[in-house]
Amino acid sequence: MNKQKLLKDFLLNIRSLDSFKNLSPSDQEEVDQELRKIESMLPELAGEPEKKIPKRTGKASRKTYTYQLKVSLKGARPPIWRRILVPANIKFHKLHEIIQAAMGWENYHLYSFEIDDTLIEVPESGEFGFFLPSFRDKEDSKKERLDNWVDGEKFKFIYTYDFGDNWEHTILVEKIEESPEKLEHPVCLTGKRACPPEDCGGIYMYRSLVTGDEQLHGEYEEELLEFYDDFDPEEFDLEKVNTRLKTIRF
Repeated sequence: MNKQKLLKDFLLNIRSLDSFKNLSPSDQEEVDQELRKIESMLPELAGEPEKKIPKRTGKASRKTYTYQLKVSLKGARPPIWRRILVPANIKFHKLHEIIQAAMGWENYHLYSFEIDDTLIEVPESGEFGFFLPSFRDKEDSKKERLDNWVDGEKFKFIYTYDFGDNWEHTILVEKIEESPEKLEHPVCLTGKRACPPEDCGGIYMYRSLVTGDEQLHGEYEEELLEFYDDFDPEEFDLEKVNTRLKTIRF
């Protein structure tokens, strides 16, 4: 029997155990998330080569590649995430726009991508543009291409939106596939739960809003509670997400 299939069957058996079925929905989600991480490592565990985009040579290539990315909001319990398809050669600024539309953010604030010790972000507005002072290397998100930074499948990096509320997202490259045709627009395959309301105070304040475990403080308490009356944290409408994504063209 193929080693990868054997390992996959083993993981499927875990999901059929009574001990798994008796878990709460949120605990099942967390365990399932860990199992999917292991599933993404099956080729390596089975001794099969990891797929990578071939290094570019001086000759232009007619091949196009698509990344399947999983975007997860860090610290969210239960998890908030989206699984999306994007061309490998897009600029990071375009990826920012895609994440905004897929998650449901409203693009009010600054952002950055973090890869190793490098920040990839848009320079401050102005005729020439400039980066805020930092001891870290910085690159322009409107110039840098995604495929020049991604090493292969299972590659991870960080996307941060709104430096006040500091919404950090983990981006996992789940799959790299050669595409017979170029994507015309990004696609969301699936996801879970609504992203938090803009300017609600960050992940810990959001968790307070959702769970009611902590007392809200500060001058915005009444405003946040009023907004939360109309907010459904469990809402995820795949059709609406893809309608937004269709407005982003490549």
